[in-house]
Amino acid sequence: MKALSDTRWNCQGRSVEVVRTRLAAVNETLSKIADESSDRKVIGEAAGLLSCTSQFEFVLAVEFFARLLSPLDVLTKALQGPDSTLHSVVILTEAAMKSLQELRADLDAVIASARELAVANDISTEPKDHRRRKVSRRIDSGEHEVSLSALDELKRQVLEIVDISLNELKSRFMDDASEWYLVVGGLMQSDADKDQLHAHVTNLYPDLIDADVVVAQYDLVRKTSAWLTATSLQDRAKACPPCMEELRRLYSILIAVPVTSAGCERVFSKLALIKNKLRSTMAQDRLQYLVLCSVERDVLKQASLDNIVDRFAHAENRRIRLI
Repeated sequence: MKALSDTRWNCQGRSVEVVRTRLAAVNETLSKIADESSDRKVIGEAAGLLSCTSQFEFVLAVEFFARLLSPLDVLTKALQGPDSTLHSVVILTEAAMKSLQELRADLDAVIASARELAVANDISTEPKDHRRRKVSRRIDSGEHEVSLSALDELKRQVLEIVDISLNELKSRFMDDASEWYLVVGGLMQSDADKDQLHAHVTNLYPDLIDADVVVAQYDLVRKTSAWLTATSLQDRAKACPPCMEELRRLYSILIAVPVTSAGCERVFSKLALIKNKLRSTMAQDRLQYLVLCSVERDVLKQASLDNIVDRFAHAENRRIRLI
């Protein structure tokens, strides 16, 4: 079993997947603890958990959340990766939202899979009917309310969770930073609306980028074969001729814009590892260089140590910056 994390989506997805694949072992362990334990508190907790895990509602929740958290897990890993760009975030966010929409539309398949899992673990395949609320006799009591069956009520709850997830994705990635995503989406399409592209560039960088020149250069470069065959934001920036300075500058800005704060969080994590108790008197310059070497270790590994040693040996003034 994996511990449940309250903050990380990918850890929650893995925890649910472990429960789904080992549900029989979980129920067997809880039953054994409830029968053999001598502690009344432990017996009560084990019996309560076994009562919950032996119901169809729990099986459906496990199957549903396993499918719900799977695309969110992929999106989370991409956002936290060191090579994440706005273009990749746009593509993965749209793919995650499409997966959730397909999950919402194909809810019967989730219920069928949950029933198969319930049959494999000797659990009832029908949800438990709850006692209906007593209707008041007052005129405005709502006596004409439609009461849903147990299965329909579960469907309503599941659909509500999917809708909340879709709205959260839209508000976080499409509304708050919609200008950047729309500009990236326009620059990655050959038939983007030039008026909308002009408006977005003007709103983002009114004093830095000339929107008229960018739109004119985009209108020319999108007809070239090198630009059309490029598949990433970096490749399309390289496909722009050197004379298109404004468009290349816009591409450079969008490539360099950090997608999340994961990079800054890595720096703080490295800072706690480097400046420990044995290095408490370290100067600021040395600390800065060590943090840079630790964060950019992939680039540092490609450097030739022989060249660094030769440069250091032939230098007359040893107090020089090696980086």
